[in-house]
Amino acid sequence: MSEPPSPAFGTGYAGRTKYDAARAARYAARPARRDAEEWGVVARLLADVTFPRTVLDAPCGTGRIAARFLARGAAVRLADLSPDMLALARATADAAGDRAGPVLGVERLDLEETPPADAPRHDLVVCLRFLHHLGTEALRARVLASLAARSAARVIVSFHHPV
Repeated sequence: MSEPPSPAFGTGYAGRTKYDAARAARYAARPARRDAEEWGVVARLLADVTFPRTVLDAPCGTGRIAARFLARGAAVRLADLSPDMLALARATADAAGDRAGPVLGVERLDLEETPPADAPRHDLVVCLRFLHHLGTEALRARVLASLAARSAARVIVSFHHPV
């Protein structure tokens, strides 16, 4: 029997994603400084390893981190549960144009679900600003397993917990 959705998201798909069009637009308008700081951490984590050729950014939100990987030539798949965030991510990927790495896809992905056996695997899976939204340790463990199953090498996650 599966665990109920996180209390932070309510029940059912509509309740599980709080990023409707208005919230997604506010998220997209956040200061660029925050994205730069977050990218700085990711870049430091990757400094001593071969830069990934393929990246899964999930949940991708507006595509802010995916855009940084695209600009460096990585092939990137952007995935999110929110249709409104995916629309913004698609616009970010489209804006990268020919001067960037290829976009492998922009798609809906529920990280709580077990990936199918034939799910694409990526050199790097990035999951930022998400795990703290999940209400239980068991749910976080399930999502981490889902992320690991989609990676051929590395997973980078962030977890914010107000102490």
